Amino acid sequence: MQQQRLLSAISQQRYQRDISNIQIRDDLVQRFEFTYEISHKMLKRYLEHSSASPEQFDQMPFADLIRSDNEQGLLQSDWPVWRGYRDMRLAYWLITIRQRLTIWLVLVITG
Repeated sequence: MQQQRLLSAISQQRYQRDISNIQIRDDLVQRFEFTYEISHKMLKRYLEHSSASPEQFDQMPFADLIRSDNEQGLLQSDWPVWRGYRDMRLAYWLITIRQRLTIWLVLVITG
């Protein structure tokens, strides 16, 4: 875990020195996506396994899931911080979709 953090910090420093390096940017984004998704899944799984009625978490909105985890002391941050992570994830996803659509349109137009 500490090695992952160190590698991530090194990648972040390299990217801050040269923000044109797309490979490092994509690596950082992929690490963020992976960490975000796995933490969400593990938090939900923990709540399901520690609850008398695990089905209540199947349809629970993400914000409520984070609040429940925070109430149990499982998180270092509360909902506003997680909301920021979620917003960053969505913003990057939208940018990526726009870029793909632009490339697709250029390919279609140029034949």
